[in-house]
Amino acid sequence: MKQKTVLNISETALVALFRWEITPPEGCVLLFRTETDPSPQELIGPAGEGSIELVEPCTVYFERLPGTEGFKLFPKEFRDSRPPLADK
Repeated sequence: MKQKTVLNISETALVALFRWEITPPEGCVLLFRTETDPSPQELIGPAGEGSIELVEPCTVYFERLPGTEGFKLFPKEFRDSRPPLADK
């Protein structure tokens, strides 16, 4: 079953950079941009770093695959949707 997690980042972020931890080390998690995302990212334990495009502000969904007991997602940085300032 998919679970929702809210990232502590800007509401205008388009891309979130993160690190993850999974237990046990051979565990695996699927990370989704939306509840119905047809192409989830596969995160393999015990830890790693990645990025994901955001569709909903500050929100991603995840599903622990069988045998995965714990999953933690730590936002590191984000890319903001604000346009660059125009030269005058």
